[in-house]
Amino acid sequence: MNIDPLAKNEIIARWKNHQSVRRIAKDLHLGPAAIANVIRQHLAQTQSPQPDSAGSPPACFGPARLTRKSKLDPFLDPLRQLLKRYPNITA
Repeated sequence: MNIDPLAKNEIIARWKNHQSVRRIAKDLHLGPAAIANVIRQHLAQTQSPQPDSAGSPPACFGPARLTRKSKLDPFLDPLRQLLKRYPNITA
């Protein structure tokens, strides 16, 4: 979906005025993903890449998801040892 330049300007202006992506999407009758893409493109064009935040999403997309430990983590080493010892074992 192509968004016209005037709509892109409106999106960026509202985003710079701290309006939420969800609210911008609702007001302009566009999807939040389209709004996020416009903001992402704008940031890529205007900001120089920073080595410490390369690949991280802008703050407007919320905090990054945290990965939790698996319940199997304490058992991984014994399982690997068993698989080495019995490579043809079945469940």
